Amino acid sequence: PFRSDEEPSAGSVTALEPGRMIEFTWFPAQLGDSRVRIELSPTEDGCLLVLTHRFPASYGIPETLGGWHVHLDALGLVLAGEEFELRDLPWAEALRLYAS
Repeated sequence: PFRSDEEPSAGSVTALEPGRMIEFTWFPAQLGDSRVRIELSPTEDGCLLVLTHRFPASYGIPETLGGWHVHLDALGLVLAGEEFELRDLPWAEALRLYAS
């Protein structure tokens, strides 16, 4: 799973269809029931990624949505072949966007 500078993520894969879908729990012991599902489906131009994250309010709704926003933007940069530093991306801006 994911790894930040602080600690590795905890959880379990709950569903898997290779090349199409993965679903997993995320920090269930610390933050409650949280499930992330990432689905890929082919399109004429490549593929469509659908990310669904079900989580309790204790996660912090603006923080969680802002975090996914920045990480998905980072994925776009990777796919475009651009270099970046994750810590340099607009975290505060994304948090403000979802906090309002």
